[in-house]
Amino acid sequence: MGHSSKINLIRSIQEKFNSIEYSNLYREKTLPKDSLKDIKPLIDNFIKKLESTEINGKDVSNKTLDKVYNIATQIYNVIIAMTDRSSSEFLRTKPAVAQQITTHYDSFLDIWPQIAAIENASNKDNSKLLKNLKNDRLKLQNEFDEKNKLLEDEANKTKAASEDLQKQFKFLKTKFEKDTSNLENRLKKSAPKAEFLASSGYFEKEAENNFVISIAFLGLALASISVLGWYIYDIFQSFCFETKCIEAGAIEKYQIFCEDCPKSVLYFEMIKAIIIRLFIISIMSYIIRIFIKNYNAKMHNYTVNKQRSNSLYAAFSLMDRAKTDQGNDDIIHNASQALFAHQQTGYLGKIDDPKNPFDPEKFVNKVTK
Repeated sequence: MGHSSKINLIRSIQEKFNSIEYSNLYREKTLPKDSLKDIKPLIDNFIKKLESTEINGKDVSNKTLDKVYNIATQIYNVIIAMTDRSSSEFLRTKPAVAQQITTHYDSFLDIWPQIAAIENASNKDNSKLLKNLKNDRLKLQNEFDEKNKLLEDEANKTKAASEDLQKQFKFLKTKFEKDTSNLENRLKKSAPKAEFLASSGYFEKEAENNFVISIAFLGLALASISVLGWYIYDIFQSFCFETKCIEAGAIEKYQIFCEDCPKSVLYFEMIKAIIIRLFIISIMSYIIRIFIKNYNAKMHNYTVNKQRSNSLYAAFSLMDRAKTDQGNDDIIHNASQALFAHQQTGYLGKIDDPKNPFDPEKFVNKVTK
């Protein structure tokens, strides 16, 4: 165990001593004639020395710290055991407990001179350090008084210059306040531009994402159309309309009932095959329709977000040319109109494609009331 760990053990046992309810040990109130108040000075002195050991622990050897910790633990255990006893047990074990505590304390006194020597040396060093600090403080005070006197003399000689400096300071303060006000106005004007630029980048990113997804749906649609075309071609190449297509064993079974049954079976098999193939074709057609619909939707979103990004970037560029606040308001108004009142893209058809779904004037009037 390291040296610092042993110091921590001394600190922990010291905290345990501080947490003891000593009234349960001495019992001066409950047993005034038979109390343990005689050992109170001994315990107080031990706690004080234990605190000194912890303070000077860095200079105390590990072996000495181990001895101190063991003695302190033994005394602590005796005290804790005594505080939990009833009055009768207290009276019965009082002499033995007092003797145990005294014996452990005597053992501690055997090693105390080593710690006391370290404490005395530390006190001497502290006294010397305190004396040096006092001398340094006195020296600094004298230097300060001399410099303060020189400054007072200089201030008296340069009173006119001081007044001139005050005037310059007042001028600089006024100029600074004016420049600050101008800077604040410039920042207020540039804030919408920064928002336009950030929003333009956001819509540009959204447009790119929608474009990539739309290309994926387009590829899926083309692949599905190719599979459907191949399937239809295969139907016409391999579909059989004759009774020879039916297995011979199946025909013999049907001929038991009637000679013309194979022909009826052929019609049944043809209808069944046609229904199955039409079902597969309809499923594939539905999947192709979904791919195309998603492609159109993503391309619609791509076009709308691209138009929004371009509109915001155009507004960002135009705000530098606006000469009045009214001009900036008109730019913002038109930018919002381009954002929320976009034209038809052609990807959703005449019925589904929205046109001017938002009136910016009504929106602005509503939020500013």
